[in-house]
Amino acid sequence: ATGNTILGWEAFESRLAPNSVTQTCARESRLWRGHSVVVTDTPNIFDSPEHSARSCYELARCLLLSAPGPHVLVLVTQLGCFTQEDKEAARQVWQVLGREAARHTIVLFTRKEDLRGGSLQHYVAHPSNAALRALLQACGGRCCAFSNRAARAEREAQVEELMVLVHQVLEENRSTHYTSELYSQATRLLSRSDVDFEEKCKRLAKQVEQQLKANKETASWGCSDGAAAVSQGIEATCAGSR
Repeated sequence: ATGNTILGWEAFESRLAPNSVTQTCARESRLWRGHSVVVTDTPNIFDSPEHSARSCYELARCLLLSAPGPHVLVLVTQLGCFTQEDKEAARQVWQVLGREAARHTIVLFTRKEDLRGGSLQHYVAHPSNAALRALLQACGGRCCAFSNRAARAEREAQVEELMVLVHQVLEENRSTHYTSELYSQATRLLSRSDVDFEEKCKRLAKQVEQQLKANKETASWGCSDGAAAVSQGIEATCAGSR
């Protein structure tokens, strides 16, 4: 739903369901004020420390779809209780992508309507949200809120607010996209014309699995060095299922 709001059209399936609707990574794009905005939507592949072969495959697919690397990572979570699953998902992002990914991350809260006119900053400052504040601190304090049920004009205003943060990320990182060893491997695989995309996903999935095994110690949010993309524009990866 958040990816659809950013894009301004129903690009990704979004419906109420007991389990995650998004099963595989997908990429769509739009023009926004002369910029090409490419959004890579991910299933909730970061929610568990136990990565199956399927989740490694989807992580590899995400890396290939957003190679050579996203300019912005949008970490999507709901307003309300910041659960242990949310905490684990954030840790898994850093474990897979690397701590430096926090420098490119914006935390986006859905269900903005639940604020009932209140302040997002006031919500974050609540004493029970210490873990959430630690996450935001690792991400440079960058956050915003969406109501994906809002009328079109309000949704576009929300996208405008997000794009202000996107340009802040671009300025802070000198317009460079995020990269890592896995992204470098993804880029090299994409240059192989003798290998089809399915095989590229399988090969990179093995590298993802090896890295996860090597990085069993999960990154801390408090470290100072800390799930969409654009070539010739702005690229963003939306990580989350809400």
